[in-house]
Amino acid sequence: MSLSPSSRDHRDTSALRPSVRDREGSAHGGHGPSSDLTLGCAIRFVADDEWAGTKRTPCTEPHDMEFAGVAESTAPAFPETAAARDAAFGEQCRDWALAYTAMPGDLMHSRAVTVGFLPTGEPSTWPGGDHYARCWVFLPHPVTASIRGAGDLPA
Repeated sequence: MSLSPSSRDHRDTSALRPSVRDREGSAHGGHGPSSDLTLGCAIRFVADDEWAGTKRTPCTEPHDMEFAGVAESTAPAFPETAAARDAAFGEQCRDWALAYTAMPGDLMHSRAVTVGFLPTGEPSTWPGGDHYARCWVFLPHPVTASIRGAGDLPA
């Protein structure tokens, strides 16, 4: 039996969708390190010395990367090369990483943590306004606690 939209039973079905949360307001500006919209902690997968993907994991489980924020580029075209991507997103992602970890900038360079980013779009989505990249802090080895606000991380 098929139900048309006008003949549907309009009972409250919110209890049937436990993974959906009601929100008020807008997600605009909600991508910072303190937002509940952040991606959190993850394990990265590398293949042929290239970042091949991630798997989200609770920050209390072993992980080697943490989401720090979202960078927005003003570049007129999609950054095709690594150098162009760094010019488009690198500085903002480093700023997000510093804010996220509470680490002084001069110390970040002397530690084994690195900052990386992954554009959310591709050349075909750039003209439509997808000028963003997810910023990540990569750790040299898995940890079982978040580095958010940690300050000086071990060398």
